[in-house]
Amino acid sequence: ADQGYPDQLQVQSAEQVLDVQYPPVASISSAPDSSVKETNTLTLTCMVQSNPAASQIRWLKVNGDSSDVLQTGLTTTYVIPKITRSQNGTYRCEASNGVIPRDRESNGQATVNIDVYYAPKISSSFVQPFRVDFGSSLPPIECAAEGNPTPDLQWVQVGTGRTFNNPLSFATMSYGEEGTFTCQASALDFPKDTVNVTIDVKGRPDIIGNRPEAQEFKEGKTAQVVCEIQADPRPSRVEWFLMDSSDNRAIITTGSSYRIIQENLPNGMKSTLKIDSVKPEHSGRYVCKATNTYGEDEQFFDVTLQAADVVTTARGLYQDNGSDTTMVIIIVVVVLLLLLLLVGIGVMLAHKRGLLPCKGEPETGKGGRDENVTNEFSIEMADKDKSPTAPLPSRVESSHYIPTPLVAASYEARLSGASFGEPRSPPGEGKPSDGKKVNSPAFPEPTTEEPPVQGGYRGEDGLNNAELELSSRKPASRRPIVEPKDMDLDYPTLRQQTASPYV
Repeated sequence: ADQGYPDQLQVQSAEQVLDVQYPPVASISSAPDSSVKETNTLTLTCMVQSNPAASQIRWLKVNGDSSDVLQTGLTTTYVIPKITRSQNGTYRCEASNGVIPRDRESNGQATVNIDVYYAPKISSSFVQPFRVDFGSSLPPIECAAEGNPTPDLQWVQVGTGRTFNNPLSFATMSYGEEGTFTCQASALDFPKDTVNVTIDVKGRPDIIGNRPEAQEFKEGKTAQVVCEIQADPRPSRVEWFLMDSSDNRAIITTGSSYRIIQENLPNGMKSTLKIDSVKPEHSGRYVCKATNTYGEDEQFFDVTLQAADVVTTARGLYQDNGSDTTMVIIIVVVVLLLLLLLVGIGVMLAHKRGLLPCKGEPETGKGGRDENVTNEFSIEMADKDKSPTAPLPSRVESSHYIPTPLVAASYEARLSGASFGEPRSPPGEGKPSDGKKVNSPAFPEPTTEEPPVQGGYRGEDGLNNAELELSSRKPASRRPIVEPKDMDLDYPTLRQQTASPYV
């Protein structure tokens, strides 16, 4: 207390502790969770706030309007080891400290719902097996199971893996629905619970599939027609027929071109008709007919002859008769065409590179010399002492004949009066023999006699018929006109050429 004179009077103070009491406020936590799998341990904790502290804590199991006390004392936790599905339900914690609560929210109570999960278990029992007639309906087969959470139920056909909803039912039974079906109950990650049901279908034969499309076969090949039959009991008789244009049936038996092979299946039979070396008369409509004690069923199969393949080759048209000869012919023709193509390409390349003579050109010998002309002049030089020398032509046209160096050498040798292959005397050193005048080395004196020429006669231009024949083959515009005096010849080189064994 302060009177306003702090310098004169001392301030006085007093303290009083206020203790507010209130009833307990409770809440519950569960571990691991409020949803727990069967056989697991559940721990419940009651968390209390109160003043004074709670003097008593009780755990109760609520069963509708009543409750069972589970635990009393000061322990705040309640443990359920290996909880079972019967312990599923509501649990309550009650705390008291002597303070009377004024409302329900502060009455010191808290509740929790515990959901106990457990594996599914099929509870249905079935009378085995279910017998159904072929073509009739199957009454619903209900599969029931218990579990928490509620199990999922479905049917699975053993062998095919086909799944069906629960309950299992069929409006029209066929042999495809015959067999064992499994009811499966599943929930969370618990193991599935299963039960098997067997359905036995009995009745007349049923040929699998609708009417197939026409089957084509090559002439001469083996045709095979398969008829697969489902029946319980198995067919006692399977027959094959061939129908004519009037739908009359002719029964087929094993022998001649036909063979019938039968094989038992788990739920029926398979009958195979084989036709050896198919011919046009085998084309038509075939009937497969199966019979047992309940009835019969049949199916049509159309067999046609495939049109022969036409193969075009270099020699003409060949029809494929189903043998391997056609393939061999095709391979041989293709190989020959490829070889001809390669040879043609090689010839074109050789012409472009000058490796082959063009049409109309004279053939040349080794070293590129004209052997025919050279041999002719060689013969003339060998007989030069026996016949006078013919005058050289005034000029040589490139359109007729261009002398090779060897031919020019033979002319020079004849002018000098020397024998072929020997060096001629230098100008001015020629000596008379037997008092005869030696001709000038430049040009011989003209004579009136026409010397005999081996291989033909010489014309007015000084060329013999062999030279004229060769010159007529040369193109008209190969080289310009060459005068004999313009020829610059190397005599040592000429000697080597004249001494060549190719001359």
